[in-house]
Amino acid sequence: MKRTIKRLAIITALLALIACVCLLFAQPLVSSRAYTVTAILDGAPIRAELLRPPFIPGTYYLHLPDAPLQRYSWFGITFSRQWVFSPIALYTGWHSFAYIHTDQANGVLLTDGKMEDHWSVTFTPYGVQFSNASLSVSLSKSK
Repeated sequence: MKRTIKRLAIITALLALIACVCLLFAQPLVSSRAYTVTAILDGAPIRAELLRPPFIPGTYYLHLPDAPLQRYSWFGITFSRQWVFSPIALYTGWHSFAYIHTDQANGVLLTDGKMEDHWSVTFTPYGVQFSNASLSVSLSKSK
């Protein structure tokens, strides 16, 4: 009986350690309702999903599944630094759970000269708006 309890404790500790390591290197993205998202592509509204990593406060990821270009289907927003970026290491992993690599959580800023399109980004106390010639996205705090 004592041997079984000891083995069970060791297995539980190993599983907890594996889970912590997985969360450290590949954090899952969970749905968030902190902001209301409005996305308009060429004058027509499109679906948008707001996600957040559990252990990175103030950072959100926006998924636009109907975006015609792959590079503009994901956006990252960090409110503390007032950044809107195109993430470089965002993946869809095991059983369609989205996750990020924490060492590459930020990508190329939309206002950076490396971006092919001209983007306008405006932060307000209540959210953020960013747009280019064909896509306009607005996040405003939910009530």
